[in-house]
Amino acid sequence: MLLSNRRVKATSEWFVKTGVAVNRLTGKAYGESKLINKCLDDIDCTEKEHQSNRRSEFVIISIE
Repeated sequence: MLLSNRRVKATSEWFVKTGVAVNRLTGKAYGESKLINKCLDDIDCTEKEHQSNRRSEFVIISIE
């Protein structure tokens, strides 16, 4: 969860640096609770499979 929280913070900071108003952003960290594959830490997976779970997802509500 710690790494996931840092990823949310870093991603939000990047958007703010590129001009997105901070009040237009929300973030939620999920850690290992919402994996897109079976690759928990103690499961034998390739590095590419593990990287698939290290992600930031965005929902664009509107473009002005």
